[in-house]
Order: sequence, then structure tokens, then C-alpha cells
Amino acid sequence: MANAERELAEDAEWKRIQQNTFTRWVNEHLRQAGTGLEDIETDFSDGLKLIALLEVLSGKKMPRHNKKPNFRSQKLENVSIALKFLESEGVHLVNIDSTDITDCKLKLIMGLIWTLILHYSITMPMYDGPELGGTPEEKTPKQRLMGWLQNKLPNVPITNFTSDWNDGRKVGALVDSVAPGLCPDWEDWDPKEPVRNAREAMDMADNWLGVPKLLTPEEIVNPNVDEMSMMTYLSQFPNAKMKEGAPLRAKAVPSKVRAYGPGLEPTGVVAKAPANFTVETFGAGDGELTLSAKGPNDVDYKVDKNYNNDRKKSYGCTYYPDKEGEYAVNILYAGRSIPSSPFNVLVEGFAGNASKVTAAGPGLEPEGVVAGKPTYFEIFTEGAGKGRPDVVVLDPTGRKDTVPAKLTPADNDTYRCEYMPTQLGVHSVNVFFAGNPIPDSPFGVRVGPASNPAKVTASGRGLQPQGIRALETVDFKVFTEGAGDGTAAVKIIGPGGSIIPTTHRNIDPTTIEYKYTPERDGKHVVMITWATKEIPKSPFKVNVSPSKSSKIKAFGPGLKGGIVDMPALFSVDTCGETGALGFSIEGPSQAKINCKDNQDGSADVDYIPTAPGEYAVHILCDNEDIPNSPYMAQILPKTDYNPDNVKCYGPGIDEVVVPKQETHFTVDATKAGDAPLDISIMDDYGEMQPLWKDEFGVHDPKDGGIMAIKLMKAKELVKADLVGKSDPYAVIRYGAQKYTTKVIKNSLEPEWNYEAQVTIPDQGDKTITIEVFDKDKIGKDKSLGLVTFETSQVVKQNEIPADWYPLKGAKSGQILLSADFLPAQPSVYKEPEVLRKQSHANLDVKRPMLEKKSEGMFECRYTPRKTKKLVVNVNYGGVAVPGSPFRVKVDDPTDPAKVRVYGPGVEAGVKAGKPTWFTVDSKQAGPGDLEVNITDDKRRQVPITLKDNKNGTHNVEYSPSKPGLHDVSVKYDGRELPQSPIKVDVKSDFDLGKIKVKDLNPEAFVKCTNDFTVDAGDLPSPAWNKIGCSITAPDGSALTNVNVGKPNSKGESKVTYTPTNEGKHEVNITCENSPVPGSPFPVKAVDGSNPAMVKAYGPGLERGVVGEENEFTVETRNAGTGALGVQIEGPAEAKMTCKDNRDGTCSVVYVPEKDGDYDVNVKFEDQHIPKSPFKVPVVPGTGSKPQRRGGSTTGAAGAAGVPDGKLFLTLVKGKELIKSDVIGKSDPYAHIQYGNQKFKTKTVNNSQEPEWNCDMEFLVPESKFDTVSIKVFDSDSMGKDKSLGTVDLGLAELYRDTEAGTGKWYPLKGVKSGQVLLIADFVPEGEEVGFTPASASNVGRKSSNKPGLSPGDQNEPILRVNLVKAKDLVKSDMIGKSDPYAVLKYNGDADKTKVVNNSQNPQWDHISDFSSDPDNKASLMVEVFDADKFGKDKSLGSVEVMPSDLRTTEPKWFPLKGVKSGKILLNADQLFPGQAGYPGDGQLASNKDGKGKGGALGAKDALGGNKGGVPEDYDGPILHVDLIKGKNLIKSDMIGKSDPYAVLKFGKQKDKTPVVKNSQNPEWNHSSDFA
Repeated sequence: MANAERELAEDAEWKRIQQNTFTRWVNEHLRQAGTGLEDIETDFSDGLKLIALLEVLSGKKMPRHNKKPNFRSQKLENVSIALKFLESEGVHLVNIDSTDITDCKLKLIMGLIWTLILHYSITMPMYDGPELGGTPEEKTPKQRLMGWLQNKLPNVPITNFTSDWNDGRKVGALVDSVAPGLCPDWEDWDPKEPVRNAREAMDMADNWLGVPKLLTPEEIVNPNVDEMSMMTYLSQFPNAKMKEGAPLRAKAVPSKVRAYGPGLEPTGVVAKAPANFTVETFGAGDGELTLSAKGPNDVDYKVDKNYNNDRKKSYGCTYYPDKEGEYAVNILYAGRSIPSSPFNVLVEGFAGNASKVTAAGPGLEPEGVVAGKPTYFEIFTEGAGKGRPDVVVLDPTGRKDTVPAKLTPADNDTYRCEYMPTQLGVHSVNVFFAGNPIPDSPFGVRVGPASNPAKVTASGRGLQPQGIRALETVDFKVFTEGAGDGTAAVKIIGPGGSIIPTTHRNIDPTTIEYKYTPERDGKHVVMITWATKEIPKSPFKVNVSPSKSSKIKAFGPGLKGGIVDMPALFSVDTCGETGALGFSIEGPSQAKINCKDNQDGSADVDYIPTAPGEYAVHILCDNEDIPNSPYMAQILPKTDYNPDNVKCYGPGIDEVVVPKQETHFTVDATKAGDAPLDISIMDDYGEMQPLWKDEFGVHDPKDGGIMAIKLMKAKELVKADLVGKSDPYAVIRYGAQKYTTKVIKNSLEPEWNYEAQVTIPDQGDKTITIEVFDKDKIGKDKSLGLVTFETSQVVKQNEIPADWYPLKGAKSGQILLSADFLPAQPSVYKEPEVLRKQSHANLDVKRPMLEKKSEGMFECRYTPRKTKKLVVNVNYGGVAVPGSPFRVKVDDPTDPAKVRVYGPGVEAGVKAGKPTWFTVDSKQAGPGDLEVNITDDKRRQVPITLKDNKNGTHNVEYSPSKPGLHDVSVKYDGRELPQSPIKVDVKSDFDLGKIKVKDLNPEAFVKCTNDFTVDAGDLPSPAWNKIGCSITAPDGSALTNVNVGKPNSKGESKVTYTPTNEGKHEVNITCENSPVPGSPFPVKAVDGSNPAMVKAYGPGLERGVVGEENEFTVETRNAGTGALGVQIEGPAEAKMTCKDNRDGTCSVVYVPEKDGDYDVNVKFEDQHIPKSPFKVPVVPGTGSKPQRRGGSTTGAAGAAGVPDGKLFLTLVKGKELIKSDVIGKSDPYAHIQYGNQKFKTKTVNNSQEPEWNCDMEFLVPESKFDTVSIKVFDSDSMGKDKSLGTVDLGLAELYRDTEAGTGKWYPLKGVKSGQVLLIADFVPEGEEVGFTPASASNVGRKSSNKPGLSPGDQNEPILRVNLVKAKDLVKSDMIGKSDPYAVLKYNGDADKTKVVNNSQNPQWDHISDFSSDPDNKASLMVEVFDADKFGKDKSLGSVEVMPSDLRTTEPKWFPLKGVKSGKILLNADQLFPGQAGYPGDGQLASNKDGKGKGGALGAKDALGGNKGGVPEDYDGPILHVDLIKGKNLIKSDMIGKSDPYAVLKFGKQKDKTPVVKNSQNPEWNHSSDFA
């Protein structure tokens, strides 16, 4: 008893230790805040140090508090803030408040500190290692800490936090476990010296683990130390980290030494070869490694060791057995044998020949190995003799322990080696056999990242900085060979940030071709990424020029390709167009350009490339690229054919040719080698390519497409190397295209599984060649044979059948391949070989024919057309042959260049709407016919009158109807004149100087609707509708949101626009496309706002009427961006609504309740606008209910006989929509509009049968509008969205159409096909959406909406229905599950279940009683609905069943009709008066949910008086109220959120919702019923 009293005394020793420990723990944390405690009992009294402590522990900033508390109230407030903060942190405080701390109650303060220790030091921290005994939520802090200690010290018995630690040794064990080597000899400490033991361990923990001494060594070994103090100290160890430079000491443990390697294996070691093994000593402590080996006859063998200086503290060891027999290898550490020592090794046989061993595989390739990804190679030891392979991989720093290699024997003297490098850089893979390196070992392997964007390149015309024009489709290629894993992505940003769409296809596994069409001129940026990182040179900056037409022609082989060190030639013909020609070549090498002027408006140009690759050939006119320039030429390395040895001769190129008379010439390539021959004939009409005729028949080189060649594998390849097998790869060649497979090391049966997409045709090549090579590191790669295919034959058959094809030029070998041909535009050549007649008899000539006469000999026959220029190009292997291009003279008496065109109709001054004329004089041009064509700037034909003057001249009369640039095209003898087309700028006939531009401010605000007026009132009225406006933004792009309104009766048009960026804009104002004087007008767009520019007007600002809607408008155009505020002050509240009209105006409607003077305050950016506040007198009204604007009074028939209310529409989907795009399907969306109410569906990409499921709600009627319009469009990213049809539906049609409730297909008008599925429903004004209790007019004796059957009615049978639950209900909402309830109807009565939120399987357990007549054959109808808070409740299906089918002892499942799935479980019984269960004494049969009959209308928590429920004997109408939730409630507490509830009052009846804790947005979902 005395001991117990001492323990409880105020000065008990454990209390002193605990107070010291807690004080030290607090000070350790307060040190971070620059403060500390002197007396734990008093220092927390003002709350400041408690707040500082909590900020350090939580890492959070505390709420505002009193920094200098002098009064008790201030101190109490500080402490209260701290305690409330702890509650928000989830710290549960018991029996303590702010007064206990301020009044220095030590016991409670110590309890608070212990709570903080438990929460922040023991419960919250994450412990290393596995959690023991369950999750932190399942264990107490004490159990959690004990579990961690026992896991950390598995071999040390620990059962408590007091006596187990008194000798100090377990503290040393804990320190050594956390930092091995810090107290390695704790087991040798004397338990009789506990203070010394504890001091050494605690010093080490303090100095090197950062664990401060919260207890002294004397306290920790004190038998009276308490559990809380020890837990406080020990809780610091789980997250302790050892500091650098800690004095670690190792204790020698031979059992932790590990030895392995081929030199220690029982078998496999051979004589006269090094026997290698490895010894690892990590974790074994300090000790000496001693090695020895004994061979046959007890002969000692020296064992060499080499310390590797790695993290495993390993040694590389070698001994050299020189004879066969048994060997014993002894390994000692610190004088003691390690596990398994001595190792017994049987040496059998003698070492094989390492020079006969080869190795191959991806793991030995110089490039392509990826960090963090396993790789492998194979070692082939066939014929090498006895021995085993060994592999050592050195990382870039030379360490060999970081990349372990795994060797696995395979079949036929083959071994597989797997390894996974983790570092980037060059690794050295050393392969040994029988202890000796094999040939080529070590192998240098550069390890790259998993994806290496630096290896990706891109090139092509689509990436050229200059030359591309708007609306041209251009391409480029991305090459990803050697880039590792990743996906290529291309993003093209056009002017103004627009995204340009791209298409792409994979040409081969490492080549991707992209195409795009810039929509307009300006700067474009092409961003190319690989594995989400940009490749070198990306982003590519492409300057797109405006679209342009030109007569200049460029043709010849040098625009497509060529051969290194050979002239690449092309020709340029200006065709009469004037301007200075220029040329530039960009590519891998400089290329000297030679230009020959032919003195006829044409020139022959050649350049000599000195390196292979892609060259950009720029052809310039007046320093600007002509259309299609630059041309991309693929220059190939030198080959074994020589175009200079090709000879061409014959009358077709040597003599004067006669139009429409066939001629020919011969091409002799017998001494030039094998290469493709390409011939083209160019004249005034364009290019003609001959048909080809050979042993396979006649075919058309224009028949192009993609040949997808799949090269799978090869077999029986010849052995090209003296040692080892071949390293085969394959090359696919066609024209300038070349595709190379990967190299397969050391194999005569390689598997490539390679696919190449070859584009046909290419440079006239007629043969696809597939050749196999042996990769050689030293000399030239040797051919292992080839296979060729005639492209004409493959195109005709559309495939190369999958089969083995023998290699030519080799003794053996086959390749397995197949190919499919996909024509780009399929065409089949048929006789007669006559060109399609286009517009003139001159074009009616026979198609040229190129025929192969013998090997290397060709004949080309052609029929010249009437032309001034005729050029024959002959190219061999993509290079022009000697003499090409051949310029052939044509005997043509007609010269269109001598035709003259003159007169006012082709000169300046032509006016729109006024006739004009011009003359065409062909007297000197020779015989021919005249053709004149005039088009306006929209490419529309302009009617002309052509009169032959019978003297070699013609007069042309025409009357342009619209101003703009017109093209006058003149052709003579089927050929266009050099000066044609002639540009004629037609001007407007109006006096544009009379047009006035009003209110166009020199400054406009960005992101705000601005407007000005164009006054054309002084011009004739036909000109009023021809006002146009475009605005150029600072970056040169056109502003898209410019709108020109319809002119008013004075000829004034309002123009609105919204600048998006600051800077100078140009406003271009036109009339009939002609600029008005002064245009373009400069406008500077700035950021900001100006309330003085805001206007407010309307009858609602002049006078108001009580009880009626009064309206006015606020116009914020030209005022900038800012917040608009409207406030109405007066004698009483005025309900107000505001509607943003999306045009820079806002409509405000208010309904005052009392008459008097009102102030209408209109503010913009919190400043009054001009004239605000407006003084508005409000006068008494007529007393009638306010009407909806434009509609009729409630209950009256509105437009087309439709009552006021809501129209609910669901546009479900479309089908059979027309296809508006040439490529791919449409991207449809729909606009739905009724009056001023508009909706837009989502866009469904790439579909002719889109599903929108768009729900809409319209207030009807609106003014005199009586039609709902639905317009379907195809979203187009490049141009204007195209219409896919429309449908206009009258309100009366929708109202009368009974099919609309379940959906009806409506055909689209204005198109060939297309329908939309529409669901419609009306809810008249005043009706509740969804199921509603019966109104007073239909509540009678049988109505189950009564709370029960009255006692007076209990003399007839009742039908009791038990609706238990439902399952598998359909999901009607797009987000979340349904909120189902059911409505039961029988014999004219109805009842409703409760709503079960967020469930497809609701449980109702609902009982309904209905008055019943046994002779009545009425059916029971049960329909399930999804309760919707915003729209009409949707049906989830229904069941109609006879009551006789329900009279079962157990409920039955009934499937719901009208839906895809869903069942309800119910049964019923008929009860007669006096029968058990029959309602008596006015009581209802109770439901399981505690409610009464008919869904049980009851309320909870009544506040006195009559409850918010209905008396059981009540037989009248009821008011049912659903209070769902609240939002944005004000915050009434200083700390934390509110705890809101609601009280509902109706007369003297009251009801109260549940309390929702800590929320400003409570969700009650509470129902109340009032009588």
C-alpha cells in the first residue's frame, strides 16, 4: 500500500521522468520555431507556444490569433484556436478545454502532450518494412510500435516498453539493426553495466541517426521508467536515417560470404584453361579472405584473387588446373570456412578452341539496346571442343557487378545469355569459352534510353520553310529507326492558333508519311514528337504563301531524283509569263547549277549533287517560289549502270514532225547496264506518258498505288564467311525507294518479319528487286542472291502470292514473301488507244507507245499534237540520257502568240452592271478557231456574245454583274494565248464616296463586343445589302467574329466584332467587294474597360407597374470586359431576372410588389454607368397575375392551341445521313431552336448514324413562334460546316403526336436521305413533373392517396399489394445510377412508393391497399420511374397483371415491359372485413419502412403543433413537398463550416429536416406532407 501511495504521489519518480521526457520532446520540435519551454506547466498558458508547436508538427499555418495576449480572454481564445485545429486534424481530445491549459493544470497538459505524441510521432509516420498485425487502423499505436520493434529485432525477445530495456543492450541492438555496423558488438556488452551500455547506444543514435536523447541513460535503465516515456523515445527510430561518415564497424561473419562461378561447379571445368569464380563478402564484416586449391596427388595450386572494389565487396578468383582429376577449392574468411567450403570440382577433358566460338543477337549490336529492357544474344560452341562459356558485362564505369548475365544452355551446342542494362552509355560485353575470349570479344554495346527522340529525323516538302502555298496538299516523312520505343505525334499550328489536321500512313516499320493541307497563308509551326518529346529541329517553321496560279511549267528527272556525281536535269518553260527566273538547290551537299536559255521562253537546268539524300529544288519567279516548288529530289548513291552510254535516234527526235502523223524513235541501252527507262513528251497542252508494251502485254504506267511487301524469312542461304554463319539482311529496291531489313546475326535461316509499302510508279522503274546480303564488318557486304518481280504483272494480278521464291545468283537460298497491291485510282487500259477528248480536236491523238524490241532495245511511237513547242524527255535510271531533253520542231502554221486582244473590256474602268466589249485580232496567227471564256472572282461564268467580223477579227461583248477581279481566257486553235488569262478589275458602279462610317472608335477593347455603323443611305437601296467588312488581326489573320447586320430603313448597317488580341487591327469596309474611301481603317485593341460606354434603356427604366413584368436592356458593347451588376431598391422587394443575349446586351425583367419610387442601380466593374441610379416610378397594376412575355395567361391556350408550360425534347440519334466528305464519314451535330431558345448537340466524329441523346427544355409558347427547327450539320475543320438537312416541326404537331412520347423518326428535308429520332413531351404550367398525388377533385372513397380507409368504409373487401423490390433496371441517366420509385394503379386509384436513390436494384418493401370488388375484372398497373430533379421523370418500364395472378404465398418476379431489362417482385391478397390483417379502428396495415398506407406520408422531428404529416383520419387533399438540398449557404461560424437544417411551415403545421454536419451545401432529400 505504501508503494502504491508513492507511485501516485506528485513527486513520484516516474512522473519526474515523464515530465522531463515530454519537455524534451516539445523542445525538440519548438527548436524549429526558434523557441522552447522552460516550464511545461506554465509556458502553454497564453497559447502561443502551443500554436507554434502545432504548426511545426502539422506543417500547416494556424488561423489568425492574438500575437500579444495580455488578457485572459485573449489567452483563452488562442488556446481555443489550437484545440479546434486539433479537432480538424482528427485528434480526439477528451475532458480538456482552453481553461485547463490557461489555468496551468499539469495533469491535463501532460495528457494533451501524450495525445500529440501518439498522433504525430507514433500513429501518423509511415514505418519502413511491412506492417505487422494489420493496417494502422486495426492496431493501437502501442501495438503498432511494438510490432515494428519485434520485426526489426526478430531474434531479440521484446515484450514490453519498460523492464526489457533496463540493461541497455536492447537499445544497442536496435541501433545496430537500424544502422548495421554502428553497434556491431552489442551482444558482448556486460548486462551488469546498464548505464554504460545505454550511454554508448544513445550517443551513437544521437550523433549518427539523429535520435535525440529524450531520456538520459540513467532514466532509461531506471526500473521506475514509465511506458509513455519509453514509447516517446523509441518512436523516433522507425524514421531514423544514418548520416554520412558514420563510424561503421563490421563483425566478421563467414556464414554471410557467398562464392559461385564455373570454377566451383562440380563438373564442366576442363584442364589447361582458367577456372574462374567469384567471392562476395558484403555483410560478412571485416576479415581476411584466404584461398587454396589441391589437385590430384595432393598437389597445391595457386589461386589468384583480384578485389573488384564494388558494392558487393567481391573478388574475382582464378586457378589453372593443368590435368584431369578431382580438385578441392578451400575458401576461408577470418580463418574460418565459408558455407560449402571446400568445393569439390571434377576436371574432365581439355580446354576447347575459343576461336571457333561465335556469338550473335540483339544484345551484342552496337546500337539498339535499351536501358531497363532485357536483351539477349546466343553463343554457338559447335566444333569448339570441351569448355563452358562465361559472360561478364562491364558498365560504363567499368564495374562488373551492376549488370548480371544469365546463361542458359539450349540445343545444338548453343547457349542463350540474357542481361538487362540499367545505365546509359557504352557497355563492354566479354564472352569467354574455356576461360579464353572468343573472337571479337569484348563487344561494345551502346545502351540508349527506352526512347531516343534524338535518333528521329524528318524531311519532305511539308517541312520546307518557303515555297508551300495555301490549299496545297504537302507531305513529309518521319524516320524512327534506332529511336527505341515510342509513338510519333504531329501537331501543326496555323495562323491564329488554328490546328491543321493531318493524315498519315506507315510506309515501313520505321518510316511514317504525313500529309496536310494548309487552309490559308501565314506562319505555320510543325511540331513533331517521339515518345512525347520533340525530335531534333522541331518545331519546323513553315511560311505558307497565298494560293497562286502560274503558267510556268517545270518538268524533268532532276525534279524527282538522280545519281551522285551525275547531272540532274530539268526544264522550265515560262509559257509567256513574265518575270525573272531563279534557281536554288538545298540538300546534303552543294550542287553547282548550270542553266541554258533556249531563247524561246524556256531553259534547261542541271545540277550535280555530290552526296546522296533529299534535295529541295527551288524554282523562283521574281524571287518567289512558283506553285509546287520546291520539288523534292531523292539522290541515290552511284550504281553500276551508266546513262551516258544510252543512245537515242530516229525521226521522232531528229527531224521536223507533222501534227497528227505518227512518228517514232529508238532507245539503245544495251551498253548502259540494267536500269528503268522513263520517257515523257511535253507540249503546249501538257505532258503525255507512253503506254508500255512488253512480253506481259500493254499496261499504263499511270496505274499507281501502294505495294505492301511482307518479307518473312529465308532458308538455305549460302555460307559466305569462312568462320561462323552469315549475318543476313535484305534490301527492297524500286525506283528511288529503298527499304532495308534488320541484320540477323550468325544465321542461315533468318526471320525478318518486315513490311515495306512501296509507291508505284517511281521514275519509270518496271522491276521490284529484293536482294539478300551478308553484313561484313571489314569489307563490302556480299550478295547472297536476289529475286525480281515485274511491276506490271503484280499490278495486273493485284498480289504476289505467299510462297518460297528461289534466290538468283546463288547456289542455294529461298525467301518467303507475299505482297498486296492497293491501287490509288484503279484504271484498266482498253483499246482504242486514243486520249479522251477534252475541249478541242487538237487533243484527239493516239496515246504514245513504248515497246521493248529486245534486251536493251526500245522503240517509242507517238503522234504529235498541233503545238509550238514539243520536248521529248528520255531518262535512264532517273538521269537524263545524252541529248535529252530533245526539242523537236513541229510543222505548225498556227501561232497563238500572234493573236492580239484589245479594247475597253480588257482595260481599266470596267463597271459592274454596264456592258463593255473588246476585240480579238488573229490575222497574223494563221488558221485556227477562237474560244473565249470569262469568269468572275467566284469562278462563275459571265455570259458573252462572240461576233465574227469576217476579217480575221472577232468582237466580244459582255456585261459583268458584280464587281471584283475577272479572268478573260482566250484560246486560239485550242491553245491559250501567252497573255491569257487577262485580269480585269471590275469596279462598282456606285459612288462609294457617299458611304459614311460612324462611331468607329480608334480604340476597341479586347474580348468585348464592339460595334460601329456603316451608313449607305445616300446610295441606291440595292447597294445597302452589299456592305461587307473584314478585319485583319495583328498577326495577319482574319478576325472570325465579324458580323454585318441587315440594313435598317435608313440604309444603316450595324457591324459588330470582338478582338481577341491586343494590337493594331485593320478594318476593311467594302461595297460590292470594292473598298470604301479611307479603308482600311486602323483600330488599336487594348485590354481594360470603360463603364461610361455602357448604356441602359427601355420602358422598365421609365415607368413600372406593380405585379407585372417590366423590362429594360443594358448594352455593354464597346465597354470592355467587366462585371455587370443590377440592383433595385424601393418600398418592397422586386423579383428580378437577367438574361445574357450573347450579343453585347443583357435583358433585365423585374416585378415590383408595391407601388412607389424605385432606384435601379446599374454598375459596370463596380462603377455606376451614365444616369445610374435610374429613378423609376412604379404605379399600381390591374391586380392580374403577371404574364409570361409573349405568351398567354396560365391555363389558357397559347400558340397553335398549345397550353403554356414546358416542352421537353430529346434528340436521340440520326440515321442514313448523307456523306458530305470525299474521304471518311461525316462529323454530325445538330442545332435546335424555338424562338430565341437555342441548343446545340455534341459533335459525333466519323459517323452517318450519330447518337446525341441531347435533352432540352423549352418554355412555350414564346411570342408568336410556333415552330421548332432542327438543323443537322457536318462539322468541318477546314471550311464552312455543310448542311446535312433540316426538319421544322410545329408545336401543334408535337403536342398532338401521340408517337412522340416514345420517339418518332422525322425525315430531313433538303437532302437525299437522312432521319432524326425525336422524343417530345409537354408539361402544362402548374403541373408537377413526374407522379403527383391526386388532386382534391379526384380524391374519393376509393382513392389510395388517402392516409387510410375511413372506419365508415370498412365494410367492403380490399386488395393488399406487397411491392418488395426491383432488379436489373435500365440505366436512364448518363451519369450515375437511377433514383427509382414505383406508381401502383388499380380501379382508378393510385399509390406511390418511396424514392430509392442511386440504385438499379431498389428495395421498397411497400404495401398498398385498394378498395376492391371481387366481381371487378380490373388489372393492376405498376410502373417504375426514375426521379429526376430537373426534368420529367423517365419511365423504367411497367407491368400490367390481374390480381388473381398475384395471390401467392411468396412474391413472384414480373418482367418490366417497354424496356430492355428489369423485373419487379410483388404479390397481393384480398382481405375481407373481420379477416386477420384487415384495417380496423382507422388504422392502416403498416409498411416495413414504418410508413402508412399509400407510400406512408409521414414527417420526422415535428416542432410542435400539428406535425408535418397527415392525420390518419384525414380525407382531403394533401400538399407534398420535396426539399432536396441547399447550396452556397452563408458561413455563420468563425471556425469550420455550418451544421444546417431546415424548418418547413404550412399554416400551423411544421416539419424539420435532419441536421447535416459541417457543410455549406447540405443534401437533405427530405419529404413533407401537409393537410
